[in-house]
This record gives sequence, C-alpha cells and structure tokens, in this order.
Amino acid sequence: GLTTIRCANNDSESRGQEFLRFESVVPITVYLGYDLRVPQRPNWLDGFMRTPLRIKTNDTEFEVYRRDYAAAVVTLAGNATVQANVGKSNYIVAIEQHGLQPKEDIVTVSAALSQLDEARPERGRALFFANGGATCSACHRADESGDGYGPDLLQLVKRRDPEHVVRSIIEPSAHITEGFYRQIIHTTAGTVVTGLLKEHTAAGITLVQPDGKTHFILSDDVDERLSDKKSAMPEFGSLLSAQQVADLTAWLIGRYDLEND
Repeated sequence: GLTTIRCANNDSESRGQEFLRFESVVPITVYLGYDLRVPQRPNWLDGFMRTPLRIKTNDTEFEVYRRDYAAAVVTLAGNATVQANVGKSNYIVAIEQHGLQPKEDIVTVSAALSQLDEARPERGRALFFANGGATCSACHRADESGDGYGPDLLQLVKRRDPEHVVRSIIEPSAHITEGFYRQIIHTTAGTVVTGLLKEHTAAGITLVQPDGKTHFILSDDVDERLSDKKSAMPEFGSLLSAQQVADLTAWLIGRYDLEND
C-alpha cells in the first residue's frame, strides 16, 4: 500500500549524487531495495538502516534498507558502485507517509501571510490530498475529489482574500458555516464521539472524523446529541508551518482562479 518508485532496469549503471529527487510535504520513511546480485553496496547507503525485509522478483531478490526523513526534498544518488553492475537491476524505492506532528510554536496569521511570496501551490495541493497531510480532502471536495462533507471551499476563496483563507485554516472556529458545527454524541455506554455530521437516519448517526474516517452510532445507543460552537476541522496553526499554510492558501486561491478563467 505504499507509494512506489521503480526506476528503469536500464538505469542500473546510474551514477552521480543526484540521480533521483522527490519532495514530501509530510515526514516519511523511505524503503530502498538493492539488488542482492551486486557484491558491493554504494557508500551513500551507509545513511540507511538494513532491515530483514526482501523484495522478490522473477529474476532476483532485493535487500531492503530504510531511512526516516522530515518533510523535505529527498535526493538519492546513482545505483552503480565503483565496480560495474552490468546485468543487475536498479534500486526500488517505497515511501511510507507519516502524519503531521503538533508543534510547540503556533503559526500566526501574519507569519503565514509573510510567506505568500514564496508559496508553491503544488506543495499546497500535496498537503490537501496527501495521506498524513492536512487531510482536507477527507471532508472537502476539490478537483472533483473528496467526499464533500465540509463547506464548499470555493465559497471560502471566492473573495480572493488571502488573509481570510489563512485565518480559516489557522482559526477554523472563528467563523463556522451554518450546519457545520461539531457534533458531540454521548452514548448509553458512557463514551463520547465527536465529528462532522454526514448522515442522520432512523437507524443511527454517521459522523466524519478529522482524519476522514467515519463513525456510526446506532440510534438506540445515543444518550444525548449536542452541537458545539467549535469547528470539526483541526486548528492547523499547531500542525503546519507558516510556509505550509501559505502553500495551501496559494493553491486554494489558484483553484478558484482556474474555475473562473
């Protein structure tokens, strides 16, 4: 289930310090499979930890190494060692994405706005959709994707006011669209379930969690249901950096511009 990059076998003689480069907007673990038929490992693999995992193909086996990276550009060197790797396969890369971690410093609106000139919309799009990213697509629709349980984002960005968008990301409870208050369900078993209302039927209530997962509570199990004056959306000021908020804002506003070209 991981994202996989399989380089062409013809690249088995690839060299240089910057053969493969990719960028992640969330912390990741990179798994790298190296052809066991190669007698000598390249020196740059010393930064990886060897694992007991193996990848089997129809002609060889790959020994798997791993290394953790923060959200950043990852650069991997070429496959070949000093010795020729003729007849051997290039390495295989698999990427495991991890969730955003809370930070001690909370991003302010002014700090995010100050980074807009350096914003990259493509990073904002990645944050919107990435597993472990901002998970916006779990509740909001964009690019014909997402479940669309949350408010229409085009209504948020149509004012083309970056400060309004930034504040909505950092302080989502400051202004909540009618009908999107966080629901609090007290069950007869004594548990409490919160989330955004997806569906309410005679059978029960389905809530959407901030991570996009749904939780169904049978009607007979509902002891009390309340509407909180707090958004179901996380306050991303403690999860995203100022630059990430700016990237997300730039992409959202750019989406509105595309819709109205």
